[in-house]
Amino acid sequence: MTDYFIRLARPEDAPFIIEAHIASIRELGPSMYPADVLEGWAYRRNPEDLRQKILSGLHFMSVAVEEGGMILGFSNYTFDTATQTHRIGLYVRGVSARKGVGRSLFQVAEKYAYQAGANEVHSSSSLIAEPFYKEMGYIAFDKAEHLFKNGAAIEIVNMKKILRPS
Repeated sequence: MTDYFIRLARPEDAPFIIEAHIASIRELGPSMYPADVLEGWAYRRNPEDLRQKILSGLHFMSVAVEEGGMILGFSNYTFDTATQTHRIGLYVRGVSARKGVGRSLFQVAEKYAYQAGANEVHSSSSLIAEPFYKEMGYIAFDKAEHLFKNGAAIEIVNMKKILRPS
């Protein structure tokens, strides 16, 4: 694995973050999900929508970038006003899995959530990532189904981690 560094996502990163997201799904997903689910999950997102989220300042996002400039993965943090929860998400390319990239990205997002006042953070994990989340100290509290635009569904595990005891 080549060296990488973590930095804040920039608006111009949007198409490359989407590329890393889709690569993660297609490279890591086949071990747990059928092709129709992967296609629904990897649907093409709009880079402009992501660019606007990054610009808004309401969506903290960090990226792991290899020395050659390729985005290896990303983490995000947001405060969900509808549910009043602090949420974290993470994706890494298959080439970066089990190499510390995800752990580094998660730690940055958790630190940001903590600084934003979060007592706990929530995340919706795929079955693929559930063992990683557990390694990071998250506990499962619910299972659910997420429906994609193509009608395919994925089982997800809702997880949480206490950052500071209340």
